[in-house]
Amino acid sequence: MTALANHPSLQAAPGPGLAKKLHRLPAWPVTGLLMLYPLWWALGLGTLIFFLVAVPMAVSLVRHRASGQFVKLPPGFLLWLLFLAVVGLGLFSLGADPTGTVPGTAASRLVSFAFRFGGYLAMTVILVYAGNVDRRELPQRRFIRLLAWLFVVTVAGGLLGMAVPTFEFTAPLELLLPHHLRENGFIQSLVHPTAAQIMNLLGGETPRPGAPWGYTNTWGNNVCLLVGWLLVAGWSLTRSRRTKAFTVATLLVAMAPIVYSLNRGLWIGLGVMVLYVAVRLALRGRFAALGPRRGRRRGRRRRRRHDPAR
Repeated sequence: MTALANHPSLQAAPGPGLAKKLHRLPAWPVTGLLMLYPLWWALGLGTLIFFLVAVPMAVSLVRHRASGQFVKLPPGFLLWLLFLAVVGLGLFSLGADPTGTVPGTAASRLVSFAFRFGGYLAMTVILVYAGNVDRRELPQRRFIRLLAWLFVVTVAGGLLGMAVPTFEFTAPLELLLPHHLRENGFIQSLVHPTAAQIMNLLGGETPRPGAPWGYTNTWGNNVCLLVGWLLVAGWSLTRSRRTKAFTVATLLVAMAPIVYSLNRGLWIGLGVMVLYVAVRLALRGRFAALGPRRGRRRGRRRRRRHDPAR
């Protein structure tokens, strides 16, 4: 009887629900990347962590697709692939020396090109993976809060760059590298944490916040990309007055490093964002969102006029 019961032909096949559960994409790569980013930066992995985490994500996506699961792609993904193709074609122009640029050879620029192109590919994998994680593993609200948390981390890094612009330290990963690699300028820019970039602006050396992203321009890019998620997480997704007060306070504090950074691209980006949101609200007829107090006062006056008890 035992042998008959254990016969392969009589074993129950896993149902579709069990199959989906076995091939569900885990949320820990996304959660660990965003929540623990200050730790990765302190370890010297601030830039490299995106390459490292993209590897298990890519493997999981391949297994997810091989199991028959559908892999969703974000809107406009074809345009992004076209952009990657144009970047890839740039490989054939590495030997050119346009007027006003630093002379060099194709071989000397190959490592930098490979690193940048590899970064684009890694971010592509992370984007697709994050969009396919099961909502039960990573609810949308939690994902938005993780992005908002990353904005708070970015603001804290900007304040550090303002207060102690010369702050730097040797990261554990840097200590593990051979001496000749540790002294390489390109390698050092990847694994050596610094608070700010000291640049020759305004007639002298000017510190510009960069932590925890290494470069001032990268810091400004992340401010632009993440500030919207702070507003969504701290204003639209909550009714807590404390959370809203913290959101407003964070935005006010963020103005200091934003101005101090002298990042004109960041200033223009924030201005375009405000204009874009105002136009979208106006097209939807939501003028009250641009001036809620006035609208609320009018509503209260109308209620008082039509209140039969008065």
